Amino acid sequence: MDPAILLDHLAQGMRLQESGRHSEAIPLFQTILKQLPGHPHACYLYGISLIHIGNPDQAMELLSRAILGCPEEPLFHQGLGVLLQKQGLYYPALERLNEAIRLAPGEARNHFLAGDAHMDLGQLPEAIHGFREALRLQPSFKEAAVNLGLCLKAQHDLGAALGLFDYALAIDLDHLPARLNRALTLLLAERYAEGWAAYECRFQLPEVVEQMRRIPSGPRPWRGEPLAGKSILILAEQGFGDNIQFIRYLPMVKCLGAEIILESPFALEPLFKHFPGITTLTNRARVAQDGQKADYYCPLLSLPGLLGTTPATIPADIPYLSPQPEDVTTWRERIVGPGRKVGLFWEGKPLHRNDLARRRSCPPRNLEPLLTLPGITFFSFQTADTTSETGFRPHLPQPVALGPQLANFAETAAALSQIDLLITIDTAIAHLAGALGRPVWLLTPYAPDWRWRLTGDDNPWYPSMTLFRQEKPGRWHEPIARIVERLREGL
Repeated sequence: MDPAILLDHLAQGMRLQESGRHSEAIPLFQTILKQLPGHPHACYLYGISLIHIGNPDQAMELLSRAILGCPEEPLFHQGLGVLLQKQGLYYPALERLNEAIRLAPGEARNHFLAGDAHMDLGQLPEAIHGFREALRLQPSFKEAAVNLGLCLKAQHDLGAALGLFDYALAIDLDHLPARLNRALTLLLAERYAEGWAAYECRFQLPEVVEQMRRIPSGPRPWRGEPLAGKSILILAEQGFGDNIQFIRYLPMVKCLGAEIILESPFALEPLFKHFPGITTLTNRARVAQDGQKADYYCPLLSLPGLLGTTPATIPADIPYLSPQPEDVTTWRERIVGPGRKVGLFWEGKPLHRNDLARRRSCPPRNLEPLLTLPGITFFSFQTADTTSETGFRPHLPQPVALGPQLANFAETAAALSQIDLLITIDTAIAHLAGALGRPVWLLTPYAPDWRWRLTGDDNPWYPSMTLFRQEKPGRWHEPIARIVERLREGL
């Protein structure tokens, strides 16, 4: 291939990549490789485009060929490292990223990416080193400042974390990750007045923007105006646990004289339909019709700030949810066994990968010391089959599997009413047990979600809850050993 044509094809392909037109760039790289198989820069650029169109396997092959053709090019190692990290191959990713650092030690992005891979592995000191080095080399690297702040927050240094989020915002006032993490850190620090106000930035998240499009055109946003004789549409948001936790605010809104239209997630409708004070219970499919005549609307998680909640005034009139009698009768017949009845829940949905410290799922092997305790029948509330590959070893007593029988949260509430204790990770069932006033022991990550605070074994949101905290990130055996001791002493 004529060198001028080669350079022109590469330049055109790069321009198309920069504009996001990867499918159009690929034929240019293919043309080069037909005539010059193994050309390292063509392999690299082709591989990058394949990543963007969703073909990681072929991309990995091409990026590897690029490295073989030009092993001293740090960008090739960086590209393969990023791809390996996205595939969850963190240690191979670090090998490539560390090689990129060796070849280009002054490139801030290489240090940032290595720190990010260490973050995925929960290796805080190494991640902190990477982000600090990235910031030293490039002081305007706002993403490095945010990730460093998250690492320091995970080490319980909230002041330093807030300083880094503020630093990132000084670089870019509209940087949403910095704004959101600043808000969550303020809430964790129990600086509620600032935290609730700052948390309103969540409405700039793309997924929340999409959710808010369902708001009907009639009602106005509620900013604390008098509600006597008015109607207000309360909008569901975020996870099931969030909705369970914050529905407690509806009686306070009702006391202001409002008629309440509550939007509920579909899975929570059977649980919420008997909640006192709701005039109309709607869902996402009907909210535009049911809510269009309301005077105001308000997202559920904005209520604490608008109602002036402080750590001392958290509404904790427990229980505020209850199972239905007919469901209780059904589950009383199903939950049988000798001795005390203890529920288990150990695996939730993965959280955002950059919130590294909240490794909330607990491997079943860590829970095995519980299973041999005498005088207890254990029940699994896991709703999916997680025991096929990573479950309890077969020679141990197995928990009775309730999950496949739990059709919705209303049935789960009835089942919880029939056990003596729930031992669970941080997930929706913990909120449900707490809202029901049932005894619940929460396995709490070293860097907890804001609502669990940093210290203490109690929680103002749920008086029936006891927290068993990790003493070090990722280590569950200490809190489980304390649980075993408590169970031996009795509930």
